[in-house]
Amino acid sequence: MKISISLLLCYISFLSFSQEDTTFSSYKWEEKPSKINTEELTTKDIVQLKDKHLIEFKFLDANTLIQYSLEHKMYWLNSDEEIENYNKVYLPYSSSSAILQSKARVIKKDGTIIELDDSKIMTAKNEETGQEYKYFAFEGIEKGSIIDYYWVIKSLPRYSGSRITLQSDIEKRDIDFDLYAPSNLLFEFKTYNGLDSVTYDTLSSERQHWFLSIDQHLALEDETYSAYHANKKFLIFKLDYNSVTNVRNIISYVNSTKNIFAFFFKSPPKKVKKSIVKTLKNQDIKIARDLNAQIRTIEDYIKNTIYLVDSYSPDLSDLSFILSKRISNKAGMTKLFIAMLNQQNIKHELVLTSNRFDLKFDQEFEANNFLDEYLIYFPDIDAFLSPTDLSSRLGFPTPEYSECYGLFIKEVSVGDFSSGIGKVKYIKGVDYKKNFDNILVDVDFDKEDLTTTNLKVDRSSGGYYIKWLQPFMHILKEKDEALDEQITFINEDIEIISKTVYNDDAKFFGIEPLKVVADAKSNAFVEKAGSNYLFKVGELIGPQSEMYQEKERTQPLEAYYRKNYHRVITVNIPEGYTVKNLADININENYLQNETEIMKFESSYTLEANKLTIIADEYYDFVRLSKEEFEEYRRVMNAAADFNKVTLIMEKN
Repeated sequence: MKISISLLLCYISFLSFSQEDTTFSSYKWEEKPSKINTEELTTKDIVQLKDKHLIEFKFLDANTLIQYSLEHKMYWLNSDEEIENYNKVYLPYSSSSAILQSKARVIKKDGTIIELDDSKIMTAKNEETGQEYKYFAFEGIEKGSIIDYYWVIKSLPRYSGSRITLQSDIEKRDIDFDLYAPSNLLFEFKTYNGLDSVTYDTLSSERQHWFLSIDQHLALEDETYSAYHANKKFLIFKLDYNSVTNVRNIISYVNSTKNIFAFFFKSPPKKVKKSIVKTLKNQDIKIARDLNAQIRTIEDYIKNTIYLVDSYSPDLSDLSFILSKRISNKAGMTKLFIAMLNQQNIKHELVLTSNRFDLKFDQEFEANNFLDEYLIYFPDIDAFLSPTDLSSRLGFPTPEYSECYGLFIKEVSVGDFSSGIGKVKYIKGVDYKKNFDNILVDVDFDKEDLTTTNLKVDRSSGGYYIKWLQPFMHILKEKDEALDEQITFINEDIEIISKTVYNDDAKFFGIEPLKVVADAKSNAFVEKAGSNYLFKVGELIGPQSEMYQEKERTQPLEAYYRKNYHRVITVNIPEGYTVKNLADININENYLQNETEIMKFESSYTLEANKLTIIADEYYDFVRLSKEEFEEYRRVMNAAADFNKVTLIMEKN
């Protein structure tokens, strides 16, 4: 949760503190590294030979807890590409932390060691954000070399939920995690995706110590349709107990809810309230016909007039500043939504969750790094809103933040006293029928040249399927080109003669589809073959992905949203011709999960006189499948690709 709220100030004050040396202060690498057997690695481009994470919490005085973080990494590089990838290594530098130590070296194949001096620690600056970066600039790397580096960072403590990822797309060896803490602080840990459990060191007496050591991790390759980062092996830790104050469950959603409620639901000053009332009046919110319209009025105003920036500056979450300057960060924009909804007495709940492609919300382990993204829930209409996603509107929250669990916080009032109550609940996704792409095509053949087709294309797209375009139509500079692409995506050689557009404005997103109806012609779909013609009718549904499975699937499937496709192709067969292979149109593939059909591709036809009508329906009513079910998904997806290849033979009578 990226807001400036101290959750634990009351718990860390007046604690006893120790003056023993920090663990990292005695940490050193081997001056002459032990011989590393790389003969078995010669077929690989890269292997990580060390991945060490050491975290230590320490009281500097009775009221100041600090965190030291050490990372030590070694990579064996055996290709020009990997040498290029690793000739710069960035340090985790920021204005709120300090680099206490940093060392780096190259160990060449013949054992020669090139140690980097301070001149090789470079500084770069992002010209847009002004943020500075520090990095090691390695030199002298050749195939078979090892780069070896570590750093120590001093920073404010992060103990409300921190993630350490111990798997990547690179094979790893010698993996270590250690966490040290003062004797009065107890931490909790949870590991994910098959990672071994963290062990408590019972021999450590002066301070607490937890550790995890692993000899080897195989690489996890990124796979299409997967939540790759969420599927890596990782652990999360949090502070749980202070033996001096005898406070337990320090990091809990009960405590988080109190602080989140105080930040977001606090009644704004009178001047700000007056400004909000005036703003809503100017938006004619009173004439909104129902609750949906009232909410959308507020949403359209905020998303069309407030400029969203990625910054944690306190000003950007101050309502007075936001309303006067028209600029905000995510927390500020969410706060403005809540203030305006409260002003209109619209019942709502704030929802905090995580991006399920990055970190799946854990119902059982309460840690604040699961509370990273904002939604607003309206129980009276059972709908969600994404306050900081400018491409979404009511009823269509950011798909990565749905189909998962989240912390729902609602306001409860007793007399003049208000407080927040939090409860973990499931965030329902959007019905697949609301995320659709419908294509209706009427085909006539030019009487003088049958290789030329005259087309009437009617395409309607709604929900998440058009999330990338419809919400931005009112500000799009190349609007006409974008609308043409709604038709020419079928084939770039389609010439649009005229078109009519419907619902090309953000206010229609989620209510009415973006619809483009075009008269066009093309020479891309018919080829002459002697006295016959080959009509590539399958290509009229647009390009389709054909999925190949060369390797065994290792990860479950994760989709962004449920979706539905409907296509109707009406073909006026030229006089004097007969279609010979109509049976090729008939394709039917589906999959039942627990006796319920969750995906299907089905195409069929009817023929009346010279009018051929083809209907192709396809839908996917799920967001997750096990890796064992992935083959079923591939089979149904490839059915659409098979239809895409259907070519009808029009034979002269």
